[in-house]
Amino acid sequence: MNCNGAIRSQLGKPIPQTFDALGRRFVVFGQKMNGRFDLPKTVNSLKSFANERPVFVLLLALMATLCAIPILAFVCFVVATLGFTFMGFIFVEGKFPVLSAGH
Repeated sequence: MNCNGAIRSQLGKPIPQTFDALGRRFVVFGQKMNGRFDLPKTVNSLKSFANERPVFVLLLALMATLCAIPILAFVCFVVATLGFTFMGFIFVEGKFPVLSAGH
C-alpha cells in the first residue's frame, strides 16, 4: 500500500478496486470456512486416523484412484470428440465454399 491507500501489484501498477474487494471477500470466506470446520483440528484427526489404520487408508486411496481412471478416460473421450467434431465442422464448412467458388 502506498500513502494514498491504493494497493499496488508487484509491477507497481494499482490494482483495480474490484479485484481488491474480491480478494478481501475471498480472505473473509477462507476465514469463515476455517472457523466453521476447524481445519487444523480436522486435519490432525485425519492424520491420527491414517496413522492408526494405514492399510485401510491405503485401500481407500487405491479405490479412489481406480474409480477416477474411468472418469478421466470418459472426460478425455468427450474432449477429443468435441475437438474432432469442431475441426470436422471447420474443414467441411471451409472446403465447400472453396470448391463452389472454383466453378
